[in-house]
Amino acid sequence: MVPFSRDQENFWYRLSRIALTQASPDQHVRRTRWANEVIRDLGNEGLETRGVTAKQLLRESNSVVLAETDGLQYLRLYFDALMARLGIDWQSHRLLSEHHQAFFDSSAAKVERLRREGTTYIGGIDFFRKVFQHRSGITVSTIHGVKGAEFDVVIAFGLLQGMGPNFNEEDDADGGGTSAKKLLYVVGSRARKHLYLISEQQRRRGGGRGPYPATDILARCVFDYDVV
Repeated sequence: MVPFSRDQENFWYRLSRIALTQASPDQHVRRTRWANEVIRDLGNEGLETRGVTAKQLLRESNSVVLAETDGLQYLRLYFDALMARLGIDWQSHRLLSEHHQAFFDSSAAKVERLRREGTTYIGGIDFFRKVFQHRSGITVSTIHGVKGAEFDVVIAFGLLQGMGPNFNEEDDADGGGTSAKKLLYVVGSRARKHLYLISEQQRRRGGGRGPYPATDILARCVFDYDVV
């Protein structure tokens, strides 16, 4: 249960990832990547960011110390404090203001709904911080369901023509190539360290049509280990 809006395109959601994680060796790489994404987003909105580096942004973030225990109020105060420390007047930019309003309106509605369902502790800052805590173990998901998540190792299987892309998309002008590229981008961009893409053999199509072939996009790739 995520107690706030998880709109991947919302600037303030992306900044919340830094707000709700603490500086530590095992978080350094991902927090640095998030900081670079935040700087890029600010630059895309026309804000002056030439003097802002990921290291500086994280240093300023680590300097924000708040005693607030309510999760949403904590994020409000954190956003204001960090932007002030960076000298960024975000309120003068329409899109950032709209994103801010949408993030908190959606998040407040979600917290209220979860509280009505009996999860009274959902709004606390400790619960908010659990969302981005480093997890161990195995997560099993579809490609669509894993969008927005990150893992050290990603193993994708079933990358077969008729599955990815779906057989309904094979009649498209490009034979489903565009759809396959999008799926492969999603699964490929989830991995932080290691990525394994598998087009297994001998999975049979229905109706006696023989086995599924590898997804065309992957089949075009040539590797030294293709022939064992």
